[in-house]
Amino acid sequence: VLTYSATVEYLTNSLTVSPVAASSNATLTVDGTAVSSGDDSGPIILAVGLNTVNVVVTAQDGVTTKNYAITVTRLSTCTPVATSTESMSWTGAKNTDWNETCNWSPIGIPTSTNDVTIPAAPSTQPTVLTNAGVARSVQI
Repeated sequence: VLTYSATVEYLTNSLTVSPVAASSNATLTVDGTAVSSGDDSGPIILAVGLNTVNVVVTAQDGVTTKNYAITVTRLSTCTPVATSTESMSWTGAKNTDWNETCNWSPIGIPTSTNDVTIPAAPSTQPTVLTNAGVARSVQI
């Protein structure tokens, strides 16, 4: 078994695999589902933590196989990328916690120097308990 690994952010909740066979007569499966060479697999849902995607290439003889295992680690948190002066927008992508980095775009937690917008669309609107939520200004 040949192994590969990748790490994705929390907000990446699925992926596709596009295997390419060296021989046009080989067949491919991704997690047990047939896929044509060069085509995308269906969406593969990722749990938080380790996920293994199995790719099997079967030669024209129908017997000879090569197995590949792709281990994808989905992080449980988001890596902040927002700067202290960027405007931020609420997405509610993870939950209702104001101080959760995954809930903001760009990813991060607002500070007293960030202007924030909270659109009506997300069903998970922010919850601020006590005085823990900070922003320079808030537009709702």
